[in-house]
Amino acid sequence: LLCGHFPNPWRKARLSYFDELLLIKALQPSYLARCVCLTILHCFGGLFLCPPPLTIRSVVEASRADRPVLFVLPPVGQEEGADPTVELAELAQEVYQDFKK
Repeated sequence: LLCGHFPNPWRKARLSYFDELLLIKALQPSYLARCVCLTILHCFGGLFLCPPPLTIRSVVEASRADRPVLFVLPPVGQEEGADPTVELAELAQEVYQDFKK
């Protein structure tokens, strides 16, 4: 699948998808992100590449006191990913107002 354009013996070898990803990482690391997406698409389907929209409210409503919620965010300065700070602040203000009543 991924190593079809590689020279022999890799092209004709019966490598697992994971083995192909290891080869891509070692020989053509600039292609790794695209190849991981292709592997996920082929093995699991498109649902895992395009998850349903997630809101802070839905996370809070589905959370429990004994299971912490962890948000993994990109490093400061990177454009990729979403910053939930504004939505989290708005939800906190709303919950605080409801709590005061």
